[in-house]
Amino acid sequence: MENLKELRELLQFLFGLQGALVDALEDGKFSRFDLLRFWAIVPLAKPAFQNLENPIERYKNLTPTEKAGLIAEMKAGFDLPDDEVEGLIEDSLTLAMANIELAQRWARIGKETA
Repeated sequence: MENLKELRELLQFLFGLQGALVDALEDGKFSRFDLLRFWAIVPLAKPAFQNLENPIERYKNLTPTEKAGLIAEMKAGFDLPDDEVEGLIEDSLTLAMANIELAQRWARIGKETA
């Protein structure tokens, strides 16, 4: 459960940062008022990185149910105006996670035969 908690905190920060950037650049220029958007995510930074350690190892240690939930949260974090691009990002995340799982399975077989 600790692995999932740490990864969720990282995602919250990253999606908060993404949202602040999108909002700040929406009018095509950056002003001092846009800094307020980033101020809102400052409290998310410490929990995101405080006990993170190795996020890849944390992901590997999740249960299949936790992994599926985390991937769903990642997909939900992408709310783009272009539905086709959003769908491509979501499909890419699904494929990337499936490739990680496949590589882990191959690695286990390699260790067992060595």
